[in-house]
Order: sequence, then structure tokens, then C-alpha cells
Amino acid sequence: MKKSIIGIVFIIVAFAMAYRLLGIFRGSSVETRLEKVAAMLNKKCPMVEDKLIRVETVVSEGRTLVRHCTALEIPKEKGNAQWLEETKKMVTSRIRASDDMQLLLKAGVSLKYTYEAESGGNVGEFKITPADIGVTAKK
Repeated sequence: MKKSIIGIVFIIVAFAMAYRLLGIFRGSSVETRLEKVAAMLNKKCPMVEDKLIRVETVVSEGRTLVRHCTALEIPKEKGNAQWLEETKKMVTSRIRASDDMQLLLKAGVSLKYTYEAESGGNVGEFKITPADIGVTAKK
């Protein structure tokens, strides 16, 4: 679980850094910048965050940055729903603690995470919006 946290932090920091770097294009819309962030991150895909999660692709859908991931290992004592809920809690707490992620959220960006099992079955998905974190987003 500790390695999972490190991996999730890594990808959150990568999102935030890429978004901040692209922020120099003041005339660009948030949607345009997110497309560029997704393209930059996709150059590194697939990325193994830790022994449990691999990021396959990153796409932008309007003001949502979507990570399509593969859950490489879900502990047998946990079902998909429990694993997904624990993962969402971890990701949410890391986003709350990150000043860089606050910039994304303040720009009105939501973060969506989708997970497939390595065997191909759907594990689930979740979305984190600015309101979920208590951030007032610019329109």
C-alpha cells in the first residue's frame, strides 16, 4: 500500500508540473492546456506507478483530465469496490495536500481515474472535482 501511495503521488506531481509548465501560454484555454498536458504525459505511457497500478493513457475531456489505468494486483482479501474506495481516499488526500494540484482544481479541472484489471475486467472509476476538495473553481 505504501508503494501505491508513492506511485499515486508521482502521477499527481507529474500532472501538476506539466500543467504549471503549460501555464505560460496565457492565451490558451484550460481545455487547450489540458490537451497539451495529456499529450506530454502520454509520451511516458505506459507508466508503472508501483507494483499495483500502471497508467496506460491520459486524455483530456473538456475540463477533465482522465487517467486510464490497469490495476496489476488487487489483494485477494479486498474486492474491487473496497480497493477502489481505498484508492480514491488516498488520491483525494494527496490532492488536498498538493499546492500544485490546487492550481488545477482552481482552474475548474476535474480528475477522473478509470481502472481495468490486468485480466481485462472492469474494476471501476472515480472522479474528483474541485467541490470534492473544497476548492472554488474559476469559471
